[in-house]
Amino acid sequence: MRWGSVSRVVVVNDGLHFTTTDEQGRWTLTSDTCQSKFVAISTPADYELNNDHGLARFYIPIAKTVKSGSNNDFVLRKRKKGADRFTYIAISDLQMRNEKEVERWKSETLKDLSHTVGSLRSRGEIIGMTLGDLVFDTPDLFPTYAASCQNLGLTMFQTIGNHDLDKRYQDLHNMRWGTPVYAEQNYFRFFGPTDYSFNIGKIHVVTLKNINYVGHKKYIEAITDEQLAWLEKDLSYVPKGSTVFLNMHAAAWNTVQGDGNIRNAAELKQLLKDYRVHVFCGHTHFYENIVVNGHLYQHNITVTWQEDGVDKGAMEQFTATDEMYIRMENAIYRDVDEEPTGHLFRCKPGKKAKSITVTFTNRFGEKYMQEIKL
Repeated sequence: MRWGSVSRVVVVNDGLHFTTTDEQGRWTLTSDTCQSKFVAISTPADYELNNDHGLARFYIPIAKTVKSGSNNDFVLRKRKKGADRFTYIAISDLQMRNEKEVERWKSETLKDLSHTVGSLRSRGEIIGMTLGDLVFDTPDLFPTYAASCQNLGLTMFQTIGNHDLDKRYQDLHNMRWGTPVYAEQNYFRFFGPTDYSFNIGKIHVVTLKNINYVGHKKYIEAITDEQLAWLEKDLSYVPKGSTVFLNMHAAAWNTVQGDGNIRNAAELKQLLKDYRVHVFCGHTHFYENIVVNGHLYQHNITVTWQEDGVDKGAMEQFTATDEMYIRMENAIYRDVDEEPTGHLFRCKPGKKAKSITVTFTNRFGEKYMQEIKL
């Protein structure tokens, strides 16, 4: 490992086994290439996050390490100043199915993201984290998506979702030993390992695959025992009491449509008990925010409204079909399933009202407002 100008002990893992570098940056791991496909580092907070034109690069393919022999360097550059103040942007369920939806991603979402990044750049470093389902069973769109994320002014990390897996196969741990094909293979090619961590400021960031895929669009929302062991080992290098950001595709503690939760949330909760944890996830196409306990959060939100400048309190949350979404999807695909969502809010203004202002407040007190003229 090459450091730039300063020595530092760094955690290295192959998805199953862990080691640390010595003071000269040297490390060794004995890996089974049937199980492990990458060697990755957990970048220390006082070093820059490696990236390729904005796409996070913290890993080396195992095949490359075998081919190159002993010369498997990660290059770390010391930060010129700390990154205690940074912005974290979570994005979920892009689900791009074709070039038309890719164009919408570029012309709508990326346009808005670029504006947001530009407005925040002066505050410090910006991290982007997708939370799965980058595409909709269309892995041929991965190169187009990856190219679209370059040079946005932030470092972009990924989480794998059920629609990012090759539906022809089961995932790696469910396939026969030594298989050359498996459901994650296309995702691996562009984005690297699905379980990884890094550090920025005072935050330890972890991403976990929690889709146990059995092929042909069938899966179980769960973290394997091997992954739980990986997480336990990863956290063993993190001081207890630290703040952890945990990124997954499926939620763990939603109460609306709870069948989308992972099966082993209790085991995950136990592993996280010594840390202050903020969980970011997607999958269910709504985000119910839960305070699991005093140190474990799926972020709370509040939605309030004003009528002609007069506070009216919280809006009513209800479950129904999203008519605007249905109309938009039917215009493209027709006969879209009208599944209900619990992430809808409503209010009833008075007959003489001239304007309504809706305010969304996240857990950190940040407010987002929109006025509607009647």
